[in-house]
Amino acid sequence: MAGNYKEQRHRGHRDIVYVVCPLCGRNRVLESERARQKGKGELRWDFFDPETGLLVQVREAGGKLPHDQQPEAAIHKRGGARAYGFPLKHGLTFEQARDNGYDELLQDIKLQINRLASYLNQI
Repeated sequence: MAGNYKEQRHRGHRDIVYVVCPLCGRNRVLESERARQKGKGELRWDFFDPETGLLVQVREAGGKLPHDQQPEAAIHKRGGARAYGFPLKHGLTFEQARDNGYDELLQDIKLQINRLASYLNQI
């Protein structure tokens, strides 16, 4: 890629640069105009504290709010219905996950982290 990798432009369109998480494979935008406008920085990797972060989360899937509880504007536009969201019921830290039968998950994470560290030390 020539030029600034974050602002590649061609034929009047802007390319959006994504970074793939090497643990889960999900794509995340490296930097976005919207994030910049909100004063947020670039993609960070340090947001999850391994000592206190919830590795396993149980959330309640509530679906859409009943029709009589929807805001007037949401009722009249397609796809505008408000949802309950996914409130967190409870979660488990790494240590709690280990003690509650998630040993295989933790082992898989450890193996992938070791593979990543080994590869990054080689390049």
